[in-house]
Amino acid sequence: MKKATVLLIVFLLLTVLLQAKEKLYIFNNFVVLVGDATPSTETFTIEAPINAKLEWQNFLATGLPQETQIAYKRKDDLESLYKKNLRKNIRFRFSWGEEKELYLISTTPVLKDMKSGAIYYKPEGYPIFPETEFSSVDKFILHFPKSPESRIFYSYVITNGGWNASYMIRFDEVSMITGYMSLNLDFDPGQRECYVVAADIPEPNINQVVRGLYKAEALNFAASPEGKSPDFIFYRLPVIPLEGGAKIAFLSEEITPIKRYVYRPSFLGSFTGVSIDYEIKNLPFDLPAGTVQLFDGDRYSGFTSITTHVKGEVLNLTNVAKSLEVTAKSKDAFIGKSYNALKYRRVYILKNTDSESHEVTISDVLPLGTIRYVLYVNGIEKELKINEGGDFEVTITVPDKGEVTITLEYSVPKS
Repeated sequence: MKKATVLLIVFLLLTVLLQAKEKLYIFNNFVVLVGDATPSTETFTIEAPINAKLEWQNFLATGLPQETQIAYKRKDDLESLYKKNLRKNIRFRFSWGEEKELYLISTTPVLKDMKSGAIYYKPEGYPIFPETEFSSVDKFILHFPKSPESRIFYSYVITNGGWNASYMIRFDEVSMITGYMSLNLDFDPGQRECYVVAADIPEPNINQVVRGLYKAEALNFAASPEGKSPDFIFYRLPVIPLEGGAKIAFLSEEITPIKRYVYRPSFLGSFTGVSIDYEIKNLPFDLPAGTVQLFDGDRYSGFTSITTHVKGEVLNLTNVAKSLEVTAKSKDAFIGKSYNALKYRRVYILKNTDSESHEVTISDVLPLGTIRYVLYVNGIEKELKINEGGDFEVTITVPDKGEVTITLEYSVPKS
């Protein structure tokens, strides 16, 4: 039932885009084929792409007359050819080169020489099927009680196809981001139009609940999305991809990144490099989820991954790399108690060996229920704001060739 629900939702969202031919919508781990037709007879055949893998239960259609029957015919293999010729004469070429006309008794196969009466059980060699129709694709055959009075719309899932996104970001005087679509189609798409789709939707074969789908944006391949929070992001491929693997650059834009040094304490007691993060505010384009390689000029500087971001959001690339010149360490210790609370002291030490000063953001969290806290920077009290969940950030300027000690004293209620 959930498989059918997923397919029906996708189908209903996409029918507005249909023309009089089939289209392929390539999701991350599956492909949805959508088509329409106006049958003029009481039998109508729909052929799947060559080498496509699918389950016949995935097929759905609307506009069908009641009592329409849908038959699924798999593409031919040796077993199906034997079935087609059961109780008929075929030719069989034995491994030693002799060829005979034999009667097919069973698809095992069991063959009989009608002249000599000899029985051959799974003989070595290969069969020859004269004047036997061969189908190289799976088919859906629709049998209508009467010809439909309007167009029918249909869709089904192909499981051996998908895509993923990858990006290269280069930080320089002019910083750039380039996005790539890596397509993997283990079937022949033929001449069908193809769309790549970024969407938060599970594979139909996975037993999960689909989040609400409210809006779809059909986009030209080179255009930027218009919606700020679309449930689907479409990219129309400018060419029909070939069977196999292919990579297409779909994005090349200037960006204005902000580099940040962020210390996320591990309380190991030894100095470690702080994280190097990058922030891109107010994205002017959509970014489907994918992996990111980063370069500082010509130097490789890190690898990370991102979730899908839509136009207008903030993109945070966290833990891209560790700094060698800006390091930090921290410790947390119990320092006493009162009649109703336990007291703790958390100490952060930031060190900078560079010849320039750097701002470092400490990103940490206090226990839920913290009732009192006070922050000192080199012994001077500073304002600190704690969020409802206990997390906080505080930005400290660490001078060149310098060191800063930050002390945070806090109390939690006795349990």
